[in-house]
Amino acid sequence: MNSASIWVIGPIAWDTVLYVPQIPTSGRFLHANSHHERAGGQGFNVASGIKSADLPVNLVGYVGNDSVGSNLREAISESGLSSKYIQTFDSPSPHVTILVEKSGERTMIGMEKNLLAKISSLSLPVKPGDIVVWPFWVDAFFPMLQEISGICTTIIGSNSLNSAEDISGDILVLSNGEVDRPETLEKFKSRFSKIIVTDGANGSTLFHDDKEVAIRAMEIDVVDSTGAGDSFLAGVVLSQYENRSAIDMLTVSTIWAGLTTANQQSIPVNWKFVAQELSKNAVKK
Repeated sequence: MNSASIWVIGPIAWDTVLYVPQIPTSGRFLHANSHHERAGGQGFNVASGIKSADLPVNLVGYVGNDSVGSNLREAISESGLSSKYIQTFDSPSPHVTILVEKSGERTMIGMEKNLLAKISSLSLPVKPGDIVVWPFWVDAFFPMLQEISGICTTIIGSNSLNSAEDISGDILVLSNGEVDRPETLEKFKSRFSKIIVTDGANGSTLFHDDKEVAIRAMEIDVVDSTGAGDSFLAGVVLSQYENRSAIDMLTVSTIWAGLTTANQQSIPVNWKFVAQELSKNAVKK
């Protein structure tokens, strides 16, 4: 039995979501078709998805000392996650406005200063064999990455290519939009055991041991793409925890992302729905 714990270190934010016909042009007025208030943020989204699979996951992040922070802590509790490693700062909680178009594509606007670098992650009781995940990378995490390198499995997500440090680890998950040129990707292949590049409707590719494994995106009517990347990353983490193959890792992650985008939400759909879809695929084969 796997005794490892999973640590997800990243943003927790309140999302104000506006579903609009299209993004308005400068100076114009546009009325939203509907609007939602919900808990989100890459750290919370990924951790809640993993928690729905009943895996031992710890969320590490921060909220502000305000009503939004209280709402976020309540959402964390309702998801089954613990707030033990959630710090409270004397500042506004992270808040994001998200415009979701009819196509499901989203535009995000951060409304508060990002204080993620202030999280004192080095004090975490991480043990050898644990999986440590940074859905959004900031270089303040580099000392911890160095500390646990070779001891824990490390998984790094978006913003990693902007690092000023020579980061390395086990799995790097990027979107195609982050890769400015082929040589950038080549540089990181020597630093990570696995690199996964997602490309929306075009699917995703996993690079490992000088091999490439590619999979098409799930065919589904996209309603809200906000949680696609976070659901995909949750699938990567779960697959690593369960020691799944490269193709299974991509399959799990792709299905999780697809099912989530079919709903007006950013939190990954409950794992049971992913498991059901995987069973259907197995039967078809």
